[in-house]
Amino acid sequence: ADSDGTIRAAEGYRQNHYVALLRRDADSDWEEHLEHAIYEQVGATFMGFSSDPNIVYVSAPLEAREAVYEYDLTTRSTTRLVYAHPRVDVSGLAYGPDDHLIGVNYIDDKPGTHFLDPKAAKEHTRRLRSATRKLGRPVQLDEVSATADGNVKIYRASASNQPPVYFADDARQKAMSLLLSERADIHTADLAETKPNEYEAPDGMTIPGYLTLPPGIPAEG
Repeated sequence: ADSDGTIRAAEGYRQNHYVALLRRDADSDWEEHLEHAIYEQVGATFMGFSSDPNIVYVSAPLEAREAVYEYDLTTRSTTRLVYAHPRVDVSGLAYGPDDHLIGVNYIDDKPGTHFLDPKAAKEHTRRLRSATRKLGRPVQLDEVSATADGNVKIYRASASNQPPVYFADDARQKAMSLLLSERADIHTADLAETKPNEYEAPDGMTIPGYLTLPPGIPAEG
């Protein structure tokens, strides 16, 4: 459903093909817009709605990776490229409290968001710095819940060497406060940090991976 609660998209499968039916509003007829074989990297897949009822967001292949495009219901075609990550597929969309698109999600070495809204990017940087400072180590922030106006949000901060900790963030006060800790009896100093690592295969291809070492043990070789 869109931000008004109107069901305007339906997805399914038909004979090993992905199919998406779309419509502009509750009074419009359903029309088949997207269709492609599920085992082939061709065609577009529905991702979300935009503020314009004639435009939706879809993912479609670009240089062997999935990117986000605008799709025009009138011309029945992809139009503007919204975002393409240089290394990996896009994985989802991030919306603001007024349901406008503020960013595109992806998973590279770790989950990330490419922000399209400068204000949202600035707020994310503030929250990330605050949580990192409070916990004494770099963490991943994931939004868990929010008030209707978006002024107060709950975030889960975690890392390979940091069990989840929950914070409440007040955007008006520009302040984060600790709510609770999962597994508070675990000593984080005893936990090993997992770091992204790449190595070159015999054929020259770069292989991504992760390296975990006991605390205090340097990497060798």
